[in-house]
Amino acid sequence: METKILQVIIIDDDWVFLQLIHDQITQRLNADVRLFTSTEDCLKAKHINPDFIFLDYHLEGSDEYTLDGFQSIEKLKKKYPYNDIIMISGKEDLEYLSKCLEYGASDYLAKSEFTASAVQFIIQEKYYGLFDKTEPEPISS
Repeated sequence: METKILQVIIIDDDWVFLQLIHDQITQRLNADVRLFTSTEDCLKAKHINPDFIFLDYHLEGSDEYTLDGFQSIEKLKKKYPYNDIIMISGKEDLEYLSKCLEYGASDYLAKSEFTASAVQFIIQEKYYGLFDKTEPEPISS
């Protein structure tokens, strides 16, 4: 059986953080990981159909036109309406989390030293849940 190559997008303005997550995912999973330092660059990219999008809320921009986390979720949902967007942020505020979910994020991760492992766990959990479903064996009487 052919193994599906997962497509993962990670958007964060911290290049060291991006590389850490990239290395963790590609060493352990069959994945094509695309890294972006802005939502705008991601939206311009062609030939991407991601299974997962991980998005940092606080992206440092060079000008006032840089999208914030909520604007980014809206734009990404327009381009990828059926894809999971998982927010990654240092904020651990329930009101903020609730707003992310209202805008269309499907999950939220707080940044920590365990974030790379958490990203891998989410991908594995959702991947196997989506692509490796097996029918339960019938109960014999």
